Amino acid sequence: MPSPDEPTHLVTLAQWAQRHGLSESYALRQLPYQAENFPCPVTTRTLIRYQHPEPIDLPGHDLDSETTLTGFARILGVSAHLITQTRDKDPDLLPTPLPARARPARGRPTLRYRLGDLLAWWNNRPPITRGSVQVGLYDPAELAPFEPRRNKPVDLPGHDPRAEVTLGRFATLIGVNRSTVSQYKRKTPDALPDTIEGYRPDRLPPHTRAKFYLEDLLTWWNSRPGSVSGYRSPTGGTASPRQAPTSEPT
Repeated sequence: MPSPDEPTHLVTLAQWAQRHGLSESYALRQLPYQAENFPCPVTTRTLIRYQHPEPIDLPGHDLDSETTLTGFARILGVSAHLITQTRDKDPDLLPTPLPARARPARGRPTLRYRLGDLLAWWNNRPPITRGSVQVGLYDPAELAPFEPRRNKPVDLPGHDPRAEVTLGRFATLIGVNRSTVSQYKRKTPDALPDTIEGYRPDRLPPHTRAKFYLEDLLTWWNSRPGSVSGYRSPTGGTASPRQAPTSEPT
């Protein structure tokens, strides 16, 4: 959370990158070390790291069935201690148990819950704190010289937008050198679209000749930012974004 004395116009590099369509990894890990006279942060902010729960599903289970917390732990494949530990952190979040079937002869009754209610509770449990990290805050005016410029859009009339092409074939179609396109696979693979099979290019084995839909590559190519020097040639290349920059070219 920002402190009351912190200037409101300052931004993190991640926020600045998202605003201008840059890859976050490029803005954080490459640009500050490659660009000359890149500004230093004005101040820093402490961010608390949280690990949010991954929602799960239970196919094959009757969500209207009854179970105990121990039985729920067995269904999830986790320890009963983890379930009770999560319950004890905020007992008010636990769903209301079902009415007891009969009062036991001795001791407390075993609480039973609707499985669907426990699943909703588990998927919406509070995140776990994973420490803190210091992030730099920058003045957007000082970052302005490093904002990307837009590229000249490429269009391929007469071509099937659902055609399946490799990056090399795409380079041939738009009339640029293959290395101009393939460099992005090495520099910013997270910015490329999914393959036709739905795989992420950065998770494929090396030297895989992945195929993409032509329309996806056109959208990606036309949305990449330009040179951080303030201009770009038609065949130049720098970092690739997932989204087009929101700022207009100057």
